[in-house]
Amino acid sequence: MPVEVWKLSQPTDQFRYGLISGLRRLTAHQRLATLRQNGSFTQIAAFLRSPETIPQAMADMVAENEIRSETSPCGKAATLLAATRVGIFDTLDDATQTLHASASRQKRARLRAFAEVVEDLEDAIATPERLTGRQMHRLSAALRAGLSKLIHLTLRDHRRSALPTQWQALLPILSESLDPSEEATGRHPQPPQTSAASEAGVNHKAGKIR
Repeated sequence: MPVEVWKLSQPTDQFRYGLISGLRRLTAHQRLATLRQNGSFTQIAAFLRSPETIPQAMADMVAENEIRSETSPCGKAATLLAATRVGIFDTLDDATQTLHASASRQKRARLRAFAEVVEDLEDAIATPERLTGRQMHRLSAALRAGLSKLIHLTLRDHRRSALPTQWQALLPILSESLDPSEEATGRHPQPPQTSAASEAGVNHKAGKIR
């Protein structure tokens, strides 16, 4: 099957297309080209998607990935954020509604809140793809409680530490975002369903290709 790409609105000398689906196929092609060193596997068949068909192509890609293997909460959130940043969707709400149309309203709200966690902490926390759904919940609650600056200061002091060490350092801060009843029952507040995102790259399973 050909990979799926779209033409970048602002291409560079190095990159002209963004990858929607087919990362495994593209990676295999690139590795074979490196191994062969004979000029083969330097090209790959691709479907060029128009702006009108990109959202549905991405929705199909997300659905296919869900069937093949469970994507981490952070991975799903990163996909929503990246699709918004590159202009495929105007807002995180649009991205969540389209890419997870069959999900419940509660699940979409949760994924959208996770995208805000990724947006705020993607460059601060180690191996965010290893965060569990519960951990993402707690970070989301802390950000809504206005603790972003304190979280960043704490992570800065542990910027070279692994995720378990960073998490232990964050626990006292994260506890501040829970009211006594939530802390006692282990229940966490539901994430909000509003916000926005800005502009940058593609999702963690996607990228730019020549």
